[in-house]
Amino acid sequence: MIFSSALAILLALRGRHILAGIVLGFGVLARHLTLFAGAALLVAQLRQRGLRPKSFFLSFAILGLVIPWLFLGAYCLYLYLTFDDALMFWKMRSDWGSLAWWGITTLLTTTESNEHIPIMYSYLPIALLPTIGAFALLAKRQWYELASFAIVLLVVLWYTGIWGLGRYSASCWPAFLPLGVWLSKRPSWQAPIIALLAVLQGLFFFLFSHGYPIL
Repeated sequence: MIFSSALAILLALRGRHILAGIVLGFGVLARHLTLFAGAALLVAQLRQRGLRPKSFFLSFAILGLVIPWLFLGAYCLYLYLTFDDALMFWKMRSDWGSLAWWGITTLLTTTESNEHIPIMYSYLPIALLPTIGAFALLAKRQWYELASFAIVLLVVLWYTGIWGLGRYSASCWPAFLPLGVWLSKRPSWQAPIIALLAVLQGLFFFLFSHGYPIL
């Protein structure tokens, strides 16, 4: 997800839009959330060709925005031919229970008692860092493509994906660029902050993957 989205956006920034769409398509096969990086590909094309509809829709580059959806369609076809259910990858989420669809409003207003709820609350303060970073990308025009991907992904996660907020906010790599720029000017802060973030990510990944409750 991280590699394919980064490479696709790099190619789009260099004007190689069709190849960018192909790379992003392979990323969709790894994680369907990679599709949200298509927002960056769209912004790249709009910035390079302007807001003129004729220039935008009559260019072969627009195929780069369609190709990732074709990859998703091919995967759905595979699921249909193999399991008789084209949307199996989406429906399987319901097997995780109602928590898989919770957003921030549901979490804050629920009266339900569940051992997993403290885990979900523990994601919130850590996820604030990339969320702030995502909106900070709007500070510079050259970051608009990255901002579109990061903001769209994180808004979706906060709205209907708190259960995956920890790992997916960590994989939202554009959101860490403002922090990287800030740290580049403060060498003494680099090692402590990077080490702290690495430990937190490793800790949460280990506890989450082994099903240990975080109290």
